[in-house]
Amino acid sequence: MMEPQADYAPPQHLILGTHNAKKCQELRLLLEPLGLRLSMLADISHAIEVEETGADFIDNARLKASEQAMHLNQWTVGEDSGLCVPFLDGAPGVFSARYSAPNATDERNNAKLLQEMLNAKGDQRRAYYVSTIALSNPQGQILLEAEGRCWGRILREPRGE
Repeated sequence: MMEPQADYAPPQHLILGTHNAKKCQELRLLLEPLGLRLSMLADISHAIEVEETGADFIDNARLKASEQAMHLNQWTVGEDSGLCVPFLDGAPGVFSARYSAPNATDERNNAKLLQEMLNAKGDQRRAYYVSTIALSNPQGQILLEAEGRCWGRILREPRGE
């Protein structure tokens, strides 16, 4: 077991590198009982826009965490997530949010996905959702990262919210 560094102090406040209020609220419910305060980028006037140029989800999470952390001089959590469909060679993948167009809506992205899956049958309709997270200290060092996957299948028409 590693000994903690003498100059290390755990953060009391984290920045979540997103403007998504729902994601922030979900993480607040998990972190506040641990004594951690969480703010999102919409709460910060001088946050920067980090371009998602990573080759995969974890690369994008690392970029968002480290670049924002250095800019804000704050501990920052970066996240990235999306849908991967093996039948479509992993698409939409890191382009999930902008699958149908640069400023796409969920409805347009879903419509494109359903159109591309028209001929998929049985196991070809399997897909998984990837969620990644990375934690950076104010110096831009990634100190923690994680990835999770949830498997399911693509239905033939939209359902739910």
